[in-house]
Formats: sequence, structure tokens, C-alpha cells
Amino acid sequence: QINKMLAAAEKQAGETLQALIKEGSATMLETLGGEIKRLARLKKLNPSIREEEIELLKEIAQDAHFSIQATQLKLDAVRVLITC
Repeated sequence: QINKMLAAAEKQAGETLQALIKEGSATMLETLGGEIKRLARLKKLNPSIREEEIELLKEIAQDAHFSIQATQLKLDAVRVLITC
């Protein structure tokens, strides 16, 4: 019985996790993508903006994307209540 409940909980948590991964990726890409675009536009007006700064942000965005996609579920504990 407990194994069935754990399997159902893992399935539900997996579905929730996928939604969170999708939302997290979108938020990260929106935030860092906007910053990358802003710096690229600013670089056209201000030569003190270095290409390395833009490239670093791109690398950070890529690393963040990989980290978010690698998110996994981890069961920390199971609480069992016994009633009489």
C-alpha cells in the first residue's frame, strides 16, 4: 500500500517538477536575455561596454539553463501515521 502511495506521489511531484522547470527556464531566459540585449544595445552607444561582459552573461545564461534542466526530485522522508 505504501509503495502505491509513493509511486502516485512521485508521479504527481514529477509533473509539478516539469512545470517548475519550464517556468524557471522561461523566467531565467527572460531576465538574462533582456540584460544581454540591453548591454548589446548600450555597447553601440558606449564603447566602454566590453564584448567580454556580454559573452560572460551568455555563458551564465547557458550554465543556468543547464542547471535548471538538470533539476531532479529527491525523496527526503516519508511520514507514516498509524491509527488504531
